[in-house]
Amino acid sequence: MTRIVHTRPGGPTHLLDDLVQTVLVSELLAPSERLWLVSPWVSDIPVVDNASGSFTDLTPGAAARWLRLSEILVQLSELGTTVTVVTRTGEQHNAPFLTAVRLAGDAIRTIEDPDLHTKALATDRFSLTGSMNFTRRGRGENLERVMLGTDPDGVARDLAEFTHRFGGAT
Repeated sequence: MTRIVHTRPGGPTHLLDDLVQTVLVSELLAPSERLWLVSPWVSDIPVVDNASGSFTDLTPGAAARWLRLSEILVQLSELGTTVTVVTRTGEQHNAPFLTAVRLAGDAIRTIEDPDLHTKALATDRFSLTGSMNFTRRGRGENLERVMLGTDPDGVARDLAEFTHRFGGAT
């Protein structure tokens, strides 16, 4: 199955926010063996709306507020998922996010690539690809096209490509 979401400039796209939240919550419920976040520019954007406390059982100790991307990735690594983050080399914009995930120690592998332009969030069950960087502007200000694929062959191809291009997850 493939689901395509188009965003437009002018503010957050709730459909895209819901899609990202849904795939990440599904990972918290049943963690994949591996997760790849590939984004040349990345920010510690809010990704799971826990303002009502609805997801507190999935994220022990989390306050009733929006949970940030780094928090979800750290939680997934604690649940046994091998998390790899790939960003563009030398981008100061990425520094706060990389600092946040590196606080987890070696639990999250980070790779910087000077030529990176690919954007994806992929696990053993889905691949979210398209033009969106995982940033505030990518999430709600830019014109974007994002595709969610769940076909096992397509997902396997994306994971194999990331492993080939950036090295096997350790």
